[in-house]
Amino acid sequence: MPTYCTDESEASSKDLKTGEVAGNPPGMAPEVFSSRSMTKNKQSVWQTVSARSERGGCQR
Repeated sequence: MPTYCTDESEASSKDLKTGEVAGNPPGMAPEVFSSRSMTKNKQSVWQTVSARSERGGCQR
């Protein structure tokens, strides 16, 4: 099961209707731990069958 951590401290989102840009709310952990469960299909292509993310779940 592949796992990885991402740092979203500089990530932002933009409301396409208003143009407003927002970053992570204060006090929210910027690190996100993610894991994926994968399997090969009949064509031998890897596919994600389930995904899980946990904010602040990364260990240093």
